[in-house]
Amino acid sequence: KATIAQYNAESLLTQREKVSKEIREGIVARASQFNILMDDVSITHLTYGKEFAKAIEEKQVAEQEAERQKFIVAKAEQGR
Repeated sequence: KATIAQYNAESLLTQREKVSKEIREGIVARASQFNILMDDVSITHLTYGKEFAKAIEEKQVAEQEAERQKFIVAKAEQGR
């Protein structure tokens, strides 16, 4: 909980590997205090509201479209 609380919902999606690593390190350290050896820890299920998931998808689509437009402009400028 402490690790996840450090991130907003969008960051949890975009930085999943980093968050997973921090959680794993925290759990492994805590477990070692009790002489428990952890081999691996996985985040298996994150859920968000439909509206939030839709907003993230729309943002990603908009960013991709902006990159596409930059490419088109750059290509047109090269053709001059």
